[in-house]
Amino acid sequence: MNRRYDRTLVFSFLGAALVCTSPNVAAAESLRADVAKATFLLYEPIAVHVTLNLDEPIVVNWEDPHEAQRQLGRLPRRLRIELRDQDEAKVSETVLIGTEFMRLEESSKEFPTSGLAFFRMPKNRGDVTPALEPGDYTIVVLDYSNRKLKSNTIAVELVAAQGRDLLAEELFRLSLPDGIVVINGQEVDAAVMNCVEELARDYGETVYGRYAVVGLALIRFQETFAEHNIRGGAAVWEPVARELAAAEKLFTGKHPLREKALFDLARAHAISRDYARTRQTLAALKKDFPRGKLGSKSAQFEEEISQLEKQNRPNGEQP
Repeated sequence: MNRRYDRTLVFSFLGAALVCTSPNVAAAESLRADVAKATFLLYEPIAVHVTLNLDEPIVVNWEDPHEAQRQLGRLPRRLRIELRDQDEAKVSETVLIGTEFMRLEESSKEFPTSGLAFFRMPKNRGDVTPALEPGDYTIVVLDYSNRKLKSNTIAVELVAAQGRDLLAEELFRLSLPDGIVVINGQEVDAAVMNCVEELARDYGETVYGRYAVVGLALIRFQETFAEHNIRGGAAVWEPVARELAAAEKLFTGKHPLREKALFDLARAHAISRDYARTRQTLAALKKDFPRGKLGSKSAQFEEEISQLEKQNRPNGEQP
């Protein structure tokens, strides 16, 4: 599919979270992590919130390019997360997907981010991986660039799915590993898409189905934008907005997929020229994700919405 995007105004914000490595690590750094809940189903994606604390603020002096590069290199990280049993033995390890620490304030020493952990994900389709067992575990976030830097230990419980959640889990596991790409809003091959679509259609109310619903809503936005760009008006974009609005409500608080859904929802409202709902959505984004990769863009987004309103206002009409 041809995915060309207009890089002007609000529609340049595609919201792809990057994962980077850093060669520069300070000795006094620390990581603090937490999760929204303590109990998860087996194989359920775990949303993890991480805060990087630096020993001193990042100060960039552009007159010294070498020092500026060193300062900026302190922030990008590639985070991993370990699942450990009660004896502190590592049971599973995975990359924490979607994390990016954002430098927003000159004086800040704290940089929050959020990501998703998928434990026991097969590396290739057809791989046989040991099954996770219900029980009590701990999780720890670590930095690939500095093996000594790790977060606090978080206690979690994994429980076996029952009833419809168990049926949904089977579909979810069949979609892996490519199903993770769909959850993050990118289309993959037809077989996996069919699996995820079935999960969303038949088990959308389950723990696993909610992830499928949100991922497909994000893909719907991208597909519609690729076909129509900023054209089509309400007839094209209101159905997209309704789907994103329903998806956003499936997760609460600071869940990273909720941030993505809110941002695309604001864009869909803006393209429909529903600026009142655009601002309402941006207010929720700014409130719950003030320092997130997408939430931090809400102020600039609002300025661009004001510009669009002026451009689209009939001559002589007052705001």
